Amino acid sequence: MKNLINGLVLVVVAVVAIGAKPVPSAASNANASLNDTPALKARLEMRRLWSDHASLTHAYMVSAAVGLPDTETLARRMQQNADDIAGTLALYYSDGAGARLGTLFRTHAMLFTDAVQMAKKNEKDEMSSVQDKLELNGRETIAFLCSLNPNWDEATLRAEFEEHVNHENDELTARVSQDWPGDLTAWNDAQSQILKLADMLSFGIERQFPERFVAAN
Repeated sequence: MKNLINGLVLVVVAVVAIGAKPVPSAASNANASLNDTPALKARLEMRRLWSDHASLTHAYMVSAAVGLPDTETLARRMQQNADDIAGTLALYYSDGAGARLGTLFRTHAMLFTDAVQMAKKNEKDEMSSVQDKLELNGRETIAFLCSLNPNWDEATLRAEFEEHVNHENDELTARVSQDWPGDLTAWNDAQSQILKLADMLSFGIERQFPERFVAAN
């Protein structure tokens, strides 16, 4: 009888153990909550879009430098990325602001493709003119962004955009001159720096619209 009772107890314990669901720890709950906050989701999306921009410009340089058949496809994809970034920012401002930013970002992408083609042909005079247009486009972009959000410091944001353009130029110079280690270094630097720019934009938006980033209970 005693053995029978012990056996039944073991069976019951086994059944309970099989049906029981593990209780998540406080740490796992905290991590799940942290990874699901509206602010973090927005930051990751902003990083993804700008990281795509850095990767697409580099891919375009690689293809354009040797005339690969995907060059025009990549140019169109760069334009789409410009629209995607503008569309994300428009979510916080307006369709009109998004349209203006789309024009500015697409212009940057178009001028950059022109610069790549001119560098490939060693057209230095034309290249200088495009660089001037890129600088003007950058100033207009920064001025418009800062008119939307007072939390974006114009001087700081301008410095980040200028650094971004400098990295693009370094990549282009290295790629055209077939300096492969230099090209890789410039691309790595561009990828790291673009995340700083993305975070700067995200933090400014969070400060301007704190109510948009309150996690639901």
